[in-house]
Amino acid sequence: MSESTVIAAADAFTNWAQPWAFYESTIAQPDLTASDRATIRDIWSEACNSRYWQDASLQECSACVERALHVVFPWLPAQTRAQFVRAASYQWR
Repeated sequence: MSESTVIAAADAFTNWAQPWAFYESTIAQPDLTASDRATIRDIWSEACNSRYWQDASLQECSACVERALHVVFPWLPAQTRAQFVRAASYQWR
């Protein structure tokens, strides 16, 4: 797994008019290896985990996800974590 390739793939997404396309667009980046794609799936799974999206405001839930991603994937920069959090929040709206 190349951390820089995973980060670049997630950070490349800019089409927030279609936030539902984040995951598919990110995982479809041609420079990714199978290991990179598995890592993106793991990050996405953590970001979308229902335990973070229950009984609180969207802002509180997003903050919980951001903290969890920081703990589980400490190598992810804040901007990249924000990309995953933003996209996951649309899954739960």
